[in-house]
Amino acid sequence: MHHGATWLVGISAAVLWLGFPATTLGESWARVIGTGNIDDAYGLTTAGNGDIMLAGYTTMNGDNQDDVFLIRLKQDGGPRWMKAYGASGSQTAHSIMRSASGGFYVAGNIARGNDHDILCLSLTARGRIRWQMRYGGDGQDGLNAAAATLDGGCILVGYTKSFGAGGLDAWCLKLSSSGAVQWQNAIGTTGDDVACSVSQISDGGYSVAGRQGSSLWVASLDSTGEVRWEKTYAGDVRSLSATVRQTGGGDYFVLTEGVYSVGQSPACALLRLSPAGDVVWARLFTDQTSRAVWSGTMEQTRTGAIAVCGQKRQALHGPGDGWYMKLDGTGTIQTQSAFGEFLRSAGVTADGGGVFAGGIYTAVGGYDMTVARVPASGQFEGGCDRFRASGFTAYDGTISVTSVASAETPTTIRGVATQLRSYTPEARVKDTCARR
Repeated sequence: MHHGATWLVGISAAVLWLGFPATTLGESWARVIGTGNIDDAYGLTTAGNGDIMLAGYTTMNGDNQDDVFLIRLKQDGGPRWMKAYGASGSQTAHSIMRSASGGFYVAGNIARGNDHDILCLSLTARGRIRWQMRYGGDGQDGLNAAAATLDGGCILVGYTKSFGAGGLDAWCLKLSSSGAVQWQNAIGTTGDDVACSVSQISDGGYSVAGRQGSSLWVASLDSTGEVRWEKTYAGDVRSLSATVRQTGGGDYFVLTEGVYSVGQSPACALLRLSPAGDVVWARLFTDQTSRAVWSGTMEQTRTGAIAVCGQKRQALHGPGDGWYMKLDGTGTIQTQSAFGEFLRSAGVTADGGGVFAGGIYTAVGGYDMTVARVPASGQFEGGCDRFRASGFTAYDGTISVTSVASAETPTTIRGVATQLRSYTPEARVKDTCARR
């Protein structure tokens, strides 16, 4: 198969086809997407027809500021369309999710000078803006994650310095399908509290995960945002980020960072919690050689398997590898591999495969989006020089659990319409695998 084939997507949205080999559903591939400047992917989702949507940012607008950057890829990795959204100042996307209307919600951050707020856009399936809003107070506020909700709206979580008990507080905002704030709540202590992930659970409430100081923090909220319980987790876990998802049986999976106590090796940690937040089991994944390991995100397949990804480095500074694993419901590794780029976001495909997105440094000092699709087997079919052995081993972790009662501060902000314009960036989509 060919190596280095490229699509060029230009200002007129025309695609230059340069002999890229045909692929079929279930086949693996890897792509790099770049404008020649700084481009990075933070969020991904799959569309109803199997297309893959990436969300992040680009600096190609010429003002050294970031613009929201979206690209929709076909199942074979070819570009269907791409759009950027920007104005003066900086705006970035961190999450993208399908909406009940057939389009997408895109959530991220927007900055105008020292004013930092949360940004949310509602888009059609082709990327046309339905509405766009910013949400924030007088201090610095930001988004880390978002999720679509069963009523057709979405929920945004992150942090606020405008409201709360002091320092940073975890901030949750529930929006209607029109962008109106239905409820909002700041949760925290006098220290720093940050929400990193959210998902709606089977009873209509929400699970939220993040950090309280340096401890992993998980909370269960009812459908109106009131805290039902919240707990912190210490021991072999240390939370820089976290992802939470509910299992089919009502338990929770929580992905975060950890430390393997034998040799104090950095690790990725996966916890299974009961519906009340108690630890059912904890697994640590480490190669015992990396100097740093970070978790990305995870998603579950229809069969209950878990696709997870993250980053690791052999040195504290310099280039590193992305990694991905497919785990069963007990945290046992089924497949794993290292990938020559940073990986932040994981998704699953209709056939049980995985798709992973992040970024890669370029030879000319830039940074490009990267995305890879791996079939349900977990093996990159035909071989690829970007993939290699990961070497993670699973160990049992020891976790202590503490029930906490943070202050809940009702907040009173409203969405303010923004005036981002959309444009089609000129970018290349390149196959990065030499298949053997």
